[in-house]
Amino acid sequence: MNEKLLEQLLLVGFGSIISLMVTFINNISNNNRLKLQYSFEEKKEKKKSIQAHYEELYLQSSKYLNGLNSSFFVYYSLLQNKITYDQANDEIIRELSEAKYDPHKVQMLLRLYFPELLESFEKVMRARDEINELLVQHKLEYRSGRVDGSKYLDSFTAMHDFLDQEIDSYLSAIIANKRVIL
Repeated sequence: MNEKLLEQLLLVGFGSIISLMVTFINNISNNNRLKLQYSFEEKKEKKKSIQAHYEELYLQSSKYLNGLNSSFFVYYSLLQNKITYDQANDEIIRELSEAKYDPHKVQMLLRLYFPELLESFEKVMRARDEINELLVQHKLEYRSGRVDGSKYLDSFTAMHDFLDQEIDSYLSAIIANKRVIL
């Protein structure tokens, strides 16, 4: 009877050890599956977040830069002596008060999430600065009584066209970069 009891105890012990081993292996397998699932979900959420940032950058950049570009149109009339600087400034102030964009948000998105696009954005800003330099030259003459800005019109038109090209190039770079990343 002792042998039978010992045999049964050994079988129960052996069965328990096998059961524990199967449970342990099952837990390892479940852990690996959960890690894989978590990793997949994390990548999916990160991709979704990056896509949202790209969309926000594109929309904010488009609003800002198209507003910037269109704000220069009033200067065509000024350089042709059809309006005064006061009228041009009033028009720009009116446009800016109606603006629905945040240039600081564009800068923040670029610096935090997309530094690889900063160079393209800076080209736009340099083109804007060149136009502003030309307008400063005209304003100095305007204040000294020489109000005819027609001599600046061809340069202004070329610079404005170049600004438009740089804006298109920057917005295209956002799209191209999004395709590479996502």
